[in-house]
Amino acid sequence: MDRIQSTLTDMNYFMDAVGEEVSITDKVTIEDGTISENIIKFKAIVRDYAPSLHEDMEISALHEIKRGNVIKYRNANYLVVSESMATKPLMYEGKMRYINLTFTSPGEKIAIEWDRFGNPKKWIQLPDKVIHCIIDKQKDITISDNTAIRVPKEEVLITIPAYEGYDTDFKVGSIKPILGKNYKIIDHDLIQRGLVIITGEFTTSGS
Repeated sequence: MDRIQSTLTDMNYFMDAVGEEVSITDKVTIEDGTISENIIKFKAIVRDYAPSLHEDMEISALHEIKRGNVIKYRNANYLVVSESMATKPLMYEGKMRYINLTFTSPGEKIAIEWDRFGNPKKWIQLPDKVIHCIIDKQKDITISDNTAIRVPKEEVLITIPAYEGYDTDFKVGSIKPILGKNYKIIDHDLIQRGLVIITGEFTTSGS
């Protein structure tokens, strides 16, 4: 047994002994008209992340952890917001944050069979898409355009996993109800690979 294999065996033994089960839903697959989720379960060491203003946890695992992964841990969902290779060989580490809101987007209707002329003849309805979000509220003080009165400007930051179609689900200019208030989507930030950070501005307009 070579050194790397021996180290991996030791790490697997250690993780099985002290780790807790977590899971990642990797992707939805369609085969013969049947929709299924690929749920990956593995052992990880999870501990409180300190200091933190959020409900953050540190996670270490032998399974690869990527920014943007949604990890289920103790019946709660967390979004991986940072990732790194650990100092220990073959170990992955990351910081994950508690998901405090979900949105639902209607599933697509897609063709799975076509006739000899290339026209769709059989369709399947995909399940509704659940979008996991981290909501952070922030307030700035701004100067009113019409007066010299300083007024509070309330915004939210909506952090979601990056996925195809986010710009449709959170279209700039659209209004989203969040925690009992309406917010107008004003910006998408893609600077962090695997995440989209969306800015919403409080509005009195309806959705």
